[in-house]
Amino acid sequence: MSDVEQGIRPERPMAVSSVASQMGICASPVSVAVVSILAFMTTAGYDYSVVQILAVSIPATGFGVLCAAIWSYRRGKDLDKDPRFQEFISDPENKKYVYGDTESLQGKSLPKEYYRAMFIFFAGILVISACYGYFFLPTYPSDLACIGFDRSGTTRIGKYILNHSFMIPGLIGVISGCCMGFVIAHIVF
Repeated sequence: MSDVEQGIRPERPMAVSSVASQMGICASPVSVAVVSILAFMTTAGYDYSVVQILAVSIPATGFGVLCAAIWSYRRGKDLDKDPRFQEFISDPENKKYVYGDTESLQGKSLPKEYYRAMFIFFAGILVISACYGYFFLPTYPSDLACIGFDRSGTTRIGKYILNHSFMIPGLIGVISGCCMGFVIAHIVF
């Protein structure tokens, strides 16, 4: 049973999960972000190890994601009370699209072009550096995927580009995570 069938606004879990995947970069021992922080700090004369950096970044990132998730839990109107969603599904074709098939690609043979596109995507990821601000403009692949996957239309880019589904969870996650990191760093070090 899908989120929509259960009455859950898809924007709630989708937006925060996309932001969490981006924030997780700062809590991964193999990410460019963590290694870069270590290199910058070493160059600046600070003697910290990857373990020490992760001792701050993992709980701080986890706290930031938790704060964003708590906020997202109640974001927007419930689908049965959302006039925009109700208007959208009043059209039988849209209702069929939203509540329609949950077809899977499992066990299907895909054209070779799909695999080429996948490799191009992964090569692009290798080229792009990690950055905390991915949520600011909705151009990160997981943001765009969430918008595309949400048949209900609740996860979207707003009229003014900067008022999109990922902005507030991203700001909450980053600000609360940075504040928690500041506190942890001062307690531990």
